[in-house]
Amino acid sequence: MRKDFPKCNTHIDCFANKEGYCIALKSKGFSDVACTFYKTKQDAEEARLKSFKHLVEISREDLIEKYGGESLMGVNKYNAEGYYDPTAYEALIRIERESKKMPFRPLVYICSPYSGDVEKNVKKAREHCRFALNSGCIPIAMHLLLPQFMDDNNPKERDLALFIDLVIMGKCQEVWVFGDRISDGMAIEIAKAKKRGQGVKYFGFNYKEVSEDA
Repeated sequence: MRKDFPKCNTHIDCFANKEGYCIALKSKGFSDVACTFYKTKQDAEEARLKSFKHLVEISREDLIEKYGGESLMGVNKYNAEGYYDPTAYEALIRIERESKKMPFRPLVYICSPYSGDVEKNVKKAREHCRFALNSGCIPIAMHLLLPQFMDDNNPKERDLALFIDLVIMGKCQEVWVFGDRISDGMAIEIAKAKKRGQGVKYFGFNYKEVSEDA
């Protein structure tokens, strides 16, 4: 370690502390006890990401380049062979910029029948998801996912699937109910959503929103 860096045995967890030396400061008069420069590695990482996102928001990729795109983004511009390859770097900037342009899309839980005529109900669930997507939302339909690896005819797995459904449903802004009948599983989901204070909407023919009693 270079001896022109000041020693610091107090803030060992600081991002700038390397083997007991502060590599960010060079002043020999530096006091390691009252250092205002001290940041943990986590604090430094959060500041790095905040700086990167702000520069992308104001379209100042030139400053990202000037002050070190690699250090700001945590992305190496060189590939495994050591050749310059800015593809990942540029892609992340583009993704970050585009994400700022996208409108907010709330998560909505798709509550519709599964058991019975499974093939028909799966087809309808896909249509419900498309409707939610076209309505500016992000649809979550667990009954399209869980049957891919869980057995709905196994009571234990069915109970576990319902538990998983309720956990995921809790992450959604609203619950959208479809179909001309309310299955037992749907009734449990609706009751849980109401108890949590989640918004519950009902949709009838041609996806017209209807009242709960309709």
